[in-house]
Amino acid sequence: MGMTEFDDLLAGLDDDNVDSGATDRDAKRQAAFEARVEKYMRAALSTKLAKNKRLKAIEFLGESGEPKAIPALVRIYSNDKDPKMRDAAEYSLGMFRSLDDAIDGTQPERDQALDLLSDIVMEGQLGRRANKRPYYVAMGLLFITFLALASVAGLMAADVISLGGTPVAQVTVAPSSTPLPPNADAVGAELRQLYNDLINDAALLQQQMQVAGRGESIDCSLTFAQPEPVNVPAGLPETEMADFTAIADPLNTARATLADLLNVFQQSCSNQTAIPRADAVTYGDTIVEVQRDLNTLSADIAPLPEDMPTTMPTEPPATENVPTEPAATDVVPTEEPATSTADVTAAPEATATVMIDTRVLQQELVSMQSIVDEMTSFRGGITILLQYWNDVEFTGSTLGCREIVPTIPDNYVLPDEIAAAAPTEMLSAVDNLNLGLDLARQAWESFTSTCARGEAALANVVEQQKVVAVTAQSALADAQSDIDAARQALR
Repeated sequence: MGMTEFDDLLAGLDDDNVDSGATDRDAKRQAAFEARVEKYMRAALSTKLAKNKRLKAIEFLGESGEPKAIPALVRIYSNDKDPKMRDAAEYSLGMFRSLDDAIDGTQPERDQALDLLSDIVMEGQLGRRANKRPYYVAMGLLFITFLALASVAGLMAADVISLGGTPVAQVTVAPSSTPLPPNADAVGAELRQLYNDLINDAALLQQQMQVAGRGESIDCSLTFAQPEPVNVPAGLPETEMADFTAIADPLNTARATLADLLNVFQQSCSNQTAIPRADAVTYGDTIVEVQRDLNTLSADIAPLPEDMPTTMPTEPPATENVPTEPAATDVVPTEEPATSTADVTAAPEATATVMIDTRVLQQELVSMQSIVDEMTSFRGGITILLQYWNDVEFTGSTLGCREIVPTIPDNYVLPDEIAAAAPTEMLSAVDNLNLGLDLARQAWESFTSTCARGEAALANVVEQQKVVAVTAQSALADAQSDIDAARQALR
């Protein structure tokens, strides 16, 4: 579509049907995005910033699709002394080249890309459709961006653009004609992040449904992760593809369920209307089912990487592997430095051995075991709570409301250096233990708040809240099984 046709489309819109508020929001989002790009460009170019922050900034610039980020990436690729930064910049520049190729591809490829872009622009949050003016404006901006990318690519090919006296034409970007293979670690990290976001959103939403179920005001200031679904890309090895799909499918199902419930929550906040108490109880039951489903995935999530890889593997520049004459002349090998070098390299290996000593790992298991015992013993926090709910359900007794509420231990944190050496069973034990503790806190909060409203109110929520307590008990039982399995693995 030419620019004249695009302008005609804008001119033909009925302004009376345009939500100016939505347009303003889109303009603010665009301005915020541009400001973020500027911020990350400065971060990527700063040699004083921590390396991990620079790598994340470079990765963001590649994914942003913003043409003005290209000169910054080129400068890093050409001049930065850190090979990791150069590799990251090369990969990000390759993402721009891939976008350029998609624009110049076949008609079906172009149509598919535009359809995807249309879906992104037209679909608002939680599936609500946005207004058409933002769509046409965004499509116009995309069209201009496409032209800018094509122009930049042409100038780069013609040796026209240069930064600080360094011609851009010297940059060799990975050709996009051969698509980059899917990165299994990246997919795994995405799935772990989705899992963590869903766990947190479910816990927050469950608390708010409990509040609504008591007839109290919900907290509309809360921030939810609202993660996007994770699609397992084609091209992975068959085994990994099957494993990732088995995790992604239930996670995406849980995400969709929570998204629907979060929509109810947000509409209640927007309309300033209360969620009906009976509905809140039903929604709470649904969230408990989601939490239970997520709990069954904890063992599969445990071995997945925690951090997104910053770069794809690339070969180092050839110039770094070519020794220069001065280097060969200045270095005078002697036996004494060689012996010293061997001594220096041996020390870190000895330190690493200490860090993975099985006795250290076993001590962590002892600490986790003590928490499980504390919660599940005869007078443990989850045991007596289930007893109180059983009393309410089967005998109508509410004596539990007069008892002292036990203290639930804090969530267990495994030190990073130990987590890196821990067996999968141990990581799964931590996840299940913390899930059980989180649910136990929710269950006790509900019990005490219901008691405060009057003992007769307990009978109205016993079925729902007993499920939360049972799920907490199940998670702690899974943690116990994982601890036992970890002990076997460390023998």
